[in-house]
Amino acid sequence: MLTSGNSGAVGYDSGWAVNQAEYEAARPLTPISPEITIAIRNDPYKLVQSTTQAYDPVADTSGPVASEEFYLLSWTGRNMSRRPPSRNALQRVVEQVGQQSAM
Repeated sequence: MLTSGNSGAVGYDSGWAVNQAEYEAARPLTPISPEITIAIRNDPYKLVQSTTQAYDPVADTSGPVASEEFYLLSWTGRNMSRRPPSRNALQRVVEQVGQQSAM
């Protein structure tokens, strides 16, 4: 059981339920860690996709929120390259992973 950080508070079954109680009490919402995180990489890129069940105050319920992080892992000499990866590079990583999964 999770609590909202309030002494004497009741327990909650999920992080989004804690945030629902905090929203209703006009308190700041607690950051929630992703429940699902998937990472794929090749040389030199890494794609991380995370899904979190977040509280939606408009619908007064939870819903999945997905986020993606795309990293360039290329090293040149002793320094990491600062060039941001292109969307084409992301597409190539996704295609390569799909080809490997089909094998």
